[in-house]
Amino acid sequence: MEVVFTLIGELTLLNAAAPSFFGWLGILLVVTGMVMHSYISQKSFTKAEDKGVFEPLKSGTGKQHKAR
Repeated sequence: MEVVFTLIGELTLLNAAAPSFFGWLGILLVVTGMVMHSYISQKSFTKAEDKGVFEPLKSGTGKQHKAR
């Protein structure tokens, strides 16, 4: 949705020209890709969470990297 709001802001505040047909098509493809990515990411995260893949992190555990 931020793509659409940015476009509306640009058209109203900066008096920019409206996108051409191919511009609108590109915007539609980008927004569709963002929605699909969010949906798939949330779905895979939920599946992994249900399987117990993610465990809470405890402070002080793990290896510390030394600064060079």
